[in-house]
Amino acid sequence: MDFRTFLQQADAGGALVTITRPVAVAFELANVAHALEGRPVLFTQVQDYPGWRVCAGPCSDRKYFAMSLGVAVPQLLQRLEQALANPVPPPMV
Repeated sequence: MDFRTFLQQADAGGALVTITRPVAVAFELANVAHALEGRPVLFTQVQDYPGWRVCAGPCSDRKYFAMSLGVAVPQLLQRLEQALANPVPPPMV
């Protein structure tokens, strides 16, 4: 699964928090992410970086990490072992 698909699934499932107000990279972004206690959060307006978005916490909990790999939590470690044993080169974009 690609990262955009993960964000769509997390949003559809109610896990993703989207912050649409401007946030500062220094201190504020991390403070907001920390206050959400591990939920994935997407910042859509990053001060001094127009057009950029930042996501924090996509792997902060096993359930989100498993979701990003398209497996259930009980299969997470097995999937990670398979991935480490069978690496594939990243696509060039």
